[in-house]
Amino acid sequence: MDSKQYISSEILELYVYGTLSEKENIEVYNTLKKYPEIEDEINEVKKSLIHPSVNELQYNPESVFKRIQQKLNFSDKEAVIIPIPRKRINWTTYIGWVVSFILLIWFIFSV
Repeated sequence: MDSKQYISSEILELYVYGTLSEKENIEVYNTLKKYPEIEDEINEVKKSLIHPSVNELQYNPESVFKRIQQKLNFSDKEAVIIPIPRKRINWTTYIGWVVSFILLIWFIFSV
């Protein structure tokens, strides 16, 4: 195999990942000694592993939200807002308990 075939095949990526057999590993190493451009390609593969591309690192919440909507088969037109009723406080009950407590204390101390 010449250097261009090695570069176009994915054997260099497998070499960098360390998933080749021992025989293939030795073969790539020997070819690496013959062709310096293969060493450059291996260095590029290593760089791509260490420093992922900027596009992969950017976080775009709108695209994430759109993907979630698509997976849930949800669109803005189908959105229905359900009102949640507020719990009303019955003040007369609280006032009744307070008055009862005050009267109880008054009876206890007046006796």
